[in-house]
Amino acid sequence: MRHRSFGTTMRMIAREAARAQRARQQAAAHTAARQYLASRTEEAGELTQNIQEQDRAIEGLLARGLAKNPTIDLLATRRRFLPGKFDETRWALFAPVLGTYLPAAPGFFGRMVPGAVRRHERRTADSKRRFDEANDRYAKDLARRNVALGTFKAEEEAREAEIERHNADVQEAKRALLAAEYPAVISYFALVMEKSLDGEPDATSAEVGYSPESRHLVVDLELPEFSAVPEESNFRYLKPGDRVEPVLRPLAKRKALYSKPAKPSRAEMHRYGIPCFT
Repeated sequence: MRHRSFGTTMRMIAREAARAQRARQQAAAHTAARQYLASRTEEAGELTQNIQEQDRAIEGLLARGLAKNPTIDLLATRRRFLPGKFDETRWALFAPVLGTYLPAAPGFFGRMVPGAVRRHERRTADSKRRFDEANDRYAKDLARRNVALGTFKAEEEAREAEIERHNADVQEAKRALLAAEYPAVISYFALVMEKSLDGEPDATSAEVGYSPESRHLVVDLELPEFSAVPEESNFRYLKPGDRVEPVLRPLAKRKALYSKPAKPSRAEMHRYGIPCFT
């Protein structure tokens, strides 16, 4: 039996290892190519999705505003006064009592000790001095506490008065609105439009006009310019050339999309308590 030499065996192992390495490299290259193709296709899809979101935003501009039901209940904006409570814990004042400072008088036998009476008199005088100091501190702290209490009461009264003024203004605004008075109508519907357009980036502003004679309300809503409509309808990935290319939207379709946010119907306006829009 012939035996292969050690050198021949090693060369065979090396060739097998090289083939396995090439196979792994080819598989990795195919995987990388698939992943790259998927990423470029996903990139085109994300760009297309952004365009579609812009289209939906333009189409539903007025509908979204009405769907928020911006009707405002004026009386619901009234406020209630809840009295505050003065914080006594930061003071914790206690008037000093002289009896707690004075030393106990010596008894019969205590007075017989030489110098006991004189020592008692000195301790009593010292105790009265400390009592006077404590009483002085108490008086000063009490004065500061009374000043703080006066400030607190003044702030509470001012807060209550401000709330009463606010509620009176709300009541007057409600009365004026029901009477269809010009300033009240303009102010109310300006708030309504502000609430309707809150968080709506596609509407720049709105101006409100009102004719008391005809009880007619006019809202001038400023919409974005025509350039807000994307020129592209979608994006696609082209493998030849390895590029993401936009698909342009015909001008007629851009104009149609721009004019699509039509004025709401009177039925829709009545639905949201705004019966006098044009």
